[in-house]
Amino acid sequence: MDLFPIDIISIITGNMKNYKDLHSLNLTCKYFNEIITRYSIIKQKMYYNLNKKEKIISCGNANCYNETYDLFTDYYREYEGRYIHHHQEAINYDTIYINQRRYKIFSPYCCECYKKYVLIGDKKENLFREIQVEGFVDIEYTDAKDYIES
Repeated sequence: MDLFPIDIISIITGNMKNYKDLHSLNLTCKYFNEIITRYSIIKQKMYYNLNKKEKIISCGNANCYNETYDLFTDYYREYEGRYIHHHQEAINYDTIYINQRRYKIFSPYCCECYKKYVLIGDKKENLFREIQVEGFVDIEYTDAKDYIES
């Protein structure tokens, strides 16, 4: 370890994103023990715990069943015959489209509740187009800077 320049050591310690690896490196070498402080390990551990998102099964909206019932029975599942409606599944990690741009999101809401409460909300008069596809979010607004008239 005495042969490593300080620049390489700082690059190694700066690029470690997992607090467990940083802590293990700290324990393995006396020299690294001086460079890697307890504060940096605690900071990495807190960052890891704050960004850890667990998969959610059902939509976070308590009234999701009643609010999506008409849409699913009359529009999405109109010709399926006997459809039994249920509380919708949460989006969790997914890609959505807003003004033809892709965004990766994590949401505890189902697609319909996410569109209704998060994306549209009080911007209903600015809504240009909403694609009605089950489990898919694609919305365009008229006040967007990148809106091009066809």
